[in-house]
Amino acid sequence: MYLKQLQALFALLPLVPAMLSAQETRTPAPTDPVAFEPLWRARQDSLRLKVNAADVQFMIAMIEHHAQAIRMSNLAPQNGASQSIQRLAARIVNAQRDEIAIMRRWLSERKQAVPEVHEMGGTLMVHMPGAAMDHGAGHDDTPQWRGC
Repeated sequence: MYLKQLQALFALLPLVPAMLSAQETRTPAPTDPVAFEPLWRARQDSLRLKVNAADVQFMIAMIEHHAQAIRMSNLAPQNGASQSIQRLAARIVNAQRDEIAIMRRWLSERKQAVPEVHEMGGTLMVHMPGAAMDHGAGHDDTPQWRGC
């Protein structure tokens, strides 16, 4: 068995120079950084197009999850939390709003439906555009925080 493999390897040896010369005729990679710009932009465009349903659903669920963190953090000052917890809650609100903005932008760049995030009557609302909403009696439907 070993002898047959060795014979096959030796049979390929005459092809090696042709393979090496073929590699030498390839167009060399650009050395000027400016020449890489179109390649980089093309790669970025192709990455934006790659999206699947699981990615989209993950982003939508994470937006809802981050909105819940904002709702919970807004409860800290209303319920007598200590100053250190209130500061932490304020940092959480800021961070979650920033991350919601990133996730909404990710969806938008990929031409996906972007959940609307706004505050109504002290409650943070997340829903898909055009979704019928029942905010209950007494809620003002004017968004107070349009999110990101």
